[in-house]
Amino acid sequence: MVKQRLSFIDVFKGELIILVILHHAPLVCSKFGNPYMDTFWINNFIIAFFMPAWFIATGYCSNFTKPFHLFLWQNFKGIMIPCFTLYCINHFLSCINAYFYGDSLWMSLSHWFNPGIRTFLRTGGFYWFLSSLFLSKILFWGIAKIPNDIYKLSICVMMLFAGLCLYNITSDHNFFYYQHSLILTFFLFAGQQLKKHENRLLSHIIPIAVSFILIVIVISYMKITVPTVTREITVTLSTSPLFILLSILGSLTTWAVSKRIAQCNLLEYMGKGSLVIYAFNYVTLTIVANTLVYIIAPKSAFLSVACFVLTIILSLAVLTLFYWLIDKKWIRAIIGKF
Repeated sequence: MVKQRLSFIDVFKGELIILVILHHAPLVCSKFGNPYMDTFWINNFIIAFFMPAWFIATGYCSNFTKPFHLFLWQNFKGIMIPCFTLYCINHFLSCINAYFYGDSLWMSLSHWFNPGIRTFLRTGGFYWFLSSLFLSKILFWGIAKIPNDIYKLSICVMMLFAGLCLYNITSDHNFFYYQHSLILTFFLFAGQQLKKHENRLLSHIIPIAVSFILIVIVISYMKITVPTVTREITVTLSTSPLFILLSILGSLTTWAVSKRIAQCNLLEYMGKGSLVIYAFNYVTLTIVANTLVYIIAPKSAFLSVACFVLTIILSLAVLTLFYWLIDKKWIRAIIGKF
């Protein structure tokens, strides 16, 4: 029996992947001569929750009752194999981009054929999100067997604190982003709780959304760094409660929006292809931004904004098209199921 996809969850993931693009676009545009976008204010709303939200959605959708060997293999096949294959493709795209823009470091054959199992292991899977998601799901499989939710919560909170301590205190290599996975396992538990109490939580969505917006505005006005987990972790032990609060409030707000939309072909398609779009978003943004800055040469605020908006639109179009090109029966295995 084929498991039916829930449209609003694909809409939710489509919304989140757009937020990923919006987060990376200012960084890329400022790097290639578009400084007006260097401190794009909306980024504080995005980084406050957008990566933990993926874990909440995963916790909501995942079945942790499967036998461990089956659960392990399905997640390895659906997350880590795509993590390696997409990493290899991404590397070649990066080489092509560097070649066209005269980066001599990428001109030797050794750089072009660098990807391999050894490099993949040394870099910890390359995509921090996929590596930590895989480890978090494996960790939470055991936690999910505990019948008492209070005990589950306690273990997840202790793991979150342990991950923060390891990241902020020790200098150990974050192998396959295990420190990230310890921190973010908490949000798999949050996703499971969302599944149990969804109607009750969404009945209070207006105060939840207003609280999220007001807290981010106050933090931004006070010039306080928004605690977040991306490849770099800015969360500390003292800011962890704020991190958890903003992550949950922002995720619930976006979740409610996706349920309100319910169905949208474009967002659903982007949600289905979110793993591919995530894997290639930065290199695509780099190529598009570099090209547009070269063509438009923005020297005013208006041209900079126009270049920024075009970078986002064209990158989303290219990434969606790329997903369509590789979402074929004979190569679908390399892009996994997310």
